[in-house]
This record gives sequence, C-alpha cells and structure tokens, in this order.
Amino acid sequence: MVVSDTRYLVRFLVDSCQELRAQPAQNQKQA
Repeated sequence: MVVSDTRYLVRFLVDSCQELRAQPAQNQKQA
C-alpha cells in the first residue's frame, strides 16, 4: 500500500510540474 501511495504522489508532483512548465511556455508562444 505504501508503494501505491508513493506512486500516486509522484504522479501528482510530475503532473503539477508539467503544468507549471507548460504555462510559461504557452505565454512565451502567445507573446
């Protein structure tokens, strides 16, 4: 159960990081 929890947390962190990186990239493209 602990492994599944860590995997879920890792996915959540990765998704949040990707979104933060994608937002500035989109702003630069629009500008």
